[in-house]
Amino acid sequence: MKKRLEFIDIAKGIGIILVLFNHVESCQWVTFSSFFVISIFFFCSGYTFSFNQEEKFRFITVVKKLPKLLKPYFFFSVLLLLIFNDFSLRAISGIVYSRYCFFPIGTDDVCRLFIVGNFPLWFLTCMSLCYLFYAVYLRFFKYKYIVLVVYFLASVAMSHLPILLPWSIDTAPLLTIFMILGYEIKVRNLLTEKWLVLICAIIYVFALRFTEGVNISVREYGNSLSLFLVAGFAGCMILTNLALLLEKSKACRIPLVLLGRHSLTIFCMEIPFIVLGKDIAHRMVAFYPIFEHTSVVSILQFMCALIGGFVLSWLLNKNRMVRQIVF
Repeated sequence: MKKRLEFIDIAKGIGIILVLFNHVESCQWVTFSSFFVISIFFFCSGYTFSFNQEEKFRFITVVKKLPKLLKPYFFFSVLLLLIFNDFSLRAISGIVYSRYCFFPIGTDDVCRLFIVGNFPLWFLTCMSLCYLFYAVYLRFFKYKYIVLVVYFLASVAMSHLPILLPWSIDTAPLLTIFMILGYEIKVRNLLTEKWLVLICAIIYVFALRFTEGVNISVREYGNSLSLFLVAGFAGCMILTNLALLLEKSKACRIPLVLLGRHSLTIFCMEIPFIVLGKDIAHRMVAFYPIFEHTSVVSILQFMCALIGGFVLSWLLNKNRMVRQIVF
């Protein structure tokens, strides 16, 4: 069995912490992570790919990974339907279309589709498509630079569409580039090259001025798609190098590795726990007025999502039969 890279789990652990803070009520102070908070998961997926097979079998190897994403997507989708008790046509359509809304944010009526706390689940269907695009990249590896250009130009072209496409077809090619970059960084042994990390740090400091308006889930790239790609890569490099440093600290390593390994369930089930945190805060106001403060509510929401998601993931993984059904 292939040994897990703990610093990758640590990077995912930090990533899921930032994801949760981006979804609670007061999230302004984590806007610095906008460029890489989602991209890091795709970068890490590419970094952990390992191929010993001949080139012609690589496509099949990648495609076999799809059930690991689609099984939890449909399981958690049904679970959230039950939790929010909404079996309306729009709720079901949202699961099938797998997008937060039909029209881009900013239109008069965006036509929300994810209405049962399932908007984080776009990540799973998007990554499923990314696996397929990545498989195509490997199948035509001799023309890899041409494939990269095609993916980038396709992303630019689709960024102007009047609707958001199902299963994030319009953003998957761009996020596939992050997977490819992660793989290339590994095979070229560039992750810890000081000159590259320094350049990435400089780029990201510059990019921090332009974080407003970045939300990859609804195809918002901020000032430009090119800047998002460059800054996102820079952020992923910085975060993975930070993870390498934290790997040496037992106090940080153990909890972050655990969070990273359970990040999928935490990601998928964060919304009901965030709602629970807000409900608890409202109930506590009568006894402790401090729970009226947005920052306190946000921290409570974060803790509920983090602990609740982790415990749920541990329970789902505890039983072998359940684990095989869900994951």
